[in-house]
Amino acid sequence: MNIVYVSNEKYVPHLAASICSVCDNNRKETVLDFYVISTGITEDSLRKLAALCSSYGRNLTVSDLHDIKNRIQEKDSAFISKFDISILGRFFLSELLPEDIDKVLYLDCDTIVTSSLSGLYNSLPEDGKIIAAVMEPTIYKKTKQMLGMNPDDPYFNSGVLLIDLKLWRASEVDEKLREYFDSISRESIFADQDAINGLLKGQIKSVSPKYNFFTNYRYFDRNTLVNTDSSYSEITEEEFESSRRNPAVIHYCGDERPWIHGNHNPFKKEYYKYLDMTEWKDTPEETGKEKYMFLYHIMNVSTKAFPAVRKTISDTYSKKLYKNENRSNNSKS
Repeated sequence: MNIVYVSNEKYVPHLAASICSVCDNNRKETVLDFYVISTGITEDSLRKLAALCSSYGRNLTVSDLHDIKNRIQEKDSAFISKFDISILGRFFLSELLPEDIDKVLYLDCDTIVTSSLSGLYNSLPEDGKIIAAVMEPTIYKKTKQMLGMNPDDPYFNSGVLLIDLKLWRASEVDEKLREYFDSISRESIFADQDAINGLLKGQIKSVSPKYNFFTNYRYFDRNTLVNTDSSYSEITEEEFESSRRNPAVIHYCGDERPWIHGNHNPFKKEYYKYLDMTEWKDTPEETGKEKYMFLYHIMNVSTKAFPAVRKTISDTYSKKLYKNENRSNNSKS
């Protein structure tokens, strides 16, 4: 099993917790190799990460991508100023991973694995699909329009990607992703995720949300999601409820992250269980967002009873995002 991450120094504590969780819950795997694409991790942190993998009898290979800013088109500088450039590291997989690897599981650093990944890793189809991923439970209509997608086309979260690397290379996906992102970067809100969905439309296999479970799947019921976007009907009620009961990969995307002081993330204990097993166990929580965390939690827990209100808030936020994006682009033109 080949696992790959992309990280900078800031995200190393979360990366360490994720690696630890993978190792702890996949002890039966004969081969479990880790690959980290570094966009600025210090040598000291890399030594500690290697020692963590070694403590489980696993190998860590590091590829350096500290010059990623120099490898992205100049006109994408507006994007670079808003997001950490590390999220584009997946656009260089063919170049940075060993040529003898045919399949790889990409994980965002803000994920915690709670059970075996073998069911996911062995699920890659042989029907020409390049990647397997979990559908995003809520996505803005404007995003699909910008990408030329139909309203009910499935849109996938890019935090967990099972990649047929052999087909990925043969299809020159790295280069095409960079070119495609260059064409949408001024309008894109979700950057790499938008590029992957837009470029690989029809070439992504949908897998169970248990393999990329985040709080929206907890707060929205299945019927609400299906009524919002018919693509969610691919997920059966049984599969949906099973994922809620036993998620295999918890993804801490969104604002309610466990390392922010005052958060109410229902999966906070899973994160700290594994962080506390690493050299970064004493990492302090981020402060200054306590009031926002409280209001965000109220919005989340109210979703089950008032999904229409949550949708209104989401749509309003979407319009604001795209309005600000257009204003920013116009000022840079």
